[in-house]
Amino acid sequence: MDDSSQFSLQTNVKKSNTKKSPSPQPREQSKDKKGKKTKEERSRNIESGEGKKRVKEERSRNQEKRGGVSREERSRNQEETKNNENKKVVKAKKSKSVSKVDPAQKAALLNKKKFCKKFFVEELDGKNLMRDFVGLRGTSNCLAEAMKPHWNKCRYFDIMCPDATRVILKERPPDNDFIHANWMTMPDKFQYISAQGPMEETLEDFWHMTYTEKSPAIVMICDWFEDGVQKCAHYVPKEDEKFQQFGIYKVTRVDTVVEVFEDVAMQTFEVSIPSRPDAPVHTVKHYHYRNWRDHTAPMTSTSVLKLLKALRENVNKGPPIIHCSAGIGRTATFIGVDYGNQRIGQVGEKLDILDLVREMRQMRDKAVQSHHQFIFMLVCITDLMVSEGVKRNEDMTDLCDFYREFMTMLKKKREEEDKKKAEVAAVAEKAKKEQEEKDRKEKEGKEKIGEEKTQSSTCSTTQEGI
Repeated sequence: MDDSSQFSLQTNVKKSNTKKSPSPQPREQSKDKKGKKTKEERSRNIESGEGKKRVKEERSRNQEKRGGVSREERSRNQEETKNNENKKVVKAKKSKSVSKVDPAQKAALLNKKKFCKKFFVEELDGKNLMRDFVGLRGTSNCLAEAMKPHWNKCRYFDIMCPDATRVILKERPPDNDFIHANWMTMPDKFQYISAQGPMEETLEDFWHMTYTEKSPAIVMICDWFEDGVQKCAHYVPKEDEKFQQFGIYKVTRVDTVVEVFEDVAMQTFEVSIPSRPDAPVHTVKHYHYRNWRDHTAPMTSTSVLKLLKALRENVNKGPPIIHCSAGIGRTATFIGVDYGNQRIGQVGEKLDILDLVREMRQMRDKAVQSHHQFIFMLVCITDLMVSEGVKRNEDMTDLCDFYREFMTMLKKKREEEDKKKAEVAAVAEKAKKEQEEKDRKEKEGKEKIGEEKTQSSTCSTTQEGI
């Protein structure tokens, strides 16, 4: 056999041994060898919600097989990272604010801690504090010549208005510049005006002081009447009035009364001078601290501290005016919280607590009237120092507990007295009505007898004529 025929035979054998491959099917209708879906089917599933969910789960499983992180884990990791970053930012801000604390504030806080460590000890006794306070009472030795020609503008003749600190009414002649009010200057130079409650004779003077001193706020710590006695003349428009005129000043109510703190109501007034259209209008906030009766004090410090903070944070410059009836008891107690807190920050453990009262009385005669008010002032100062960073100890708590127990007892006693007064008043009212009824009957009886006599005389005269 030649070479060509041999080659031909081998070729035919190879062809016969080769398997015939099946004809290819359309790609869209088939699956691959591993049973995977075609692209078209996968796309149809992806378009449906179920397909999307399946794809996500499949991707997550594939990522886990490959050692990757699922989407849920990745989102959790991102959330944790974000929270950690936020914590770092907050921590950085806190550390930054601490680093920005004024050295004077640090020194004041240190002094307050030293004072509390020395003053608040186990031997501290509330009754002894009250007794020591009562021992401060004495006659006034301040010079008060300016008030002598103006006794008609003084509510109480035994309360002096020291010349050294009196508020001199601006834009008034010397013979008409008096008002019973004094400047009380804090260690940081912030000033309050401590004033008696306005009288009918001083209504225009009071608003003149408010307007010319640009006072942003007035704090009234009394009621118009207490126990049937007028404590303060009505110097704002009444509830049914929009405005009221006081001399040249027109006081207009801007908004309604709002309860801003417990027992403290606030409303806003505008003070204008109608006779001077070019004069600016002054806006003032009026805070009425109710249910703080004369010679007593509130049960807690909460409202006092909130109100003090509101006055100190007021953006409008000018001295707040604080008044009660006399302007020495409740008024000085309120101002004394700010004064005492600052003085303790200045002096520290060297401060004699009674010196606070002595120093305030140099600015306002007889400042802080009763031992209740003195202890309440100490309680407020204590709570204020604690809010600033002084750690409260058991002896501080004991003083606060003593005060609350004392005031609870006093409140109960006063309620009993008020009940007796009410009963006496009811008996007197009943007796008054009975007497009025008796007088009315006697009057009617006399009138009836008089009419009968008149009729009798008329009849007799008629008979005689006949």
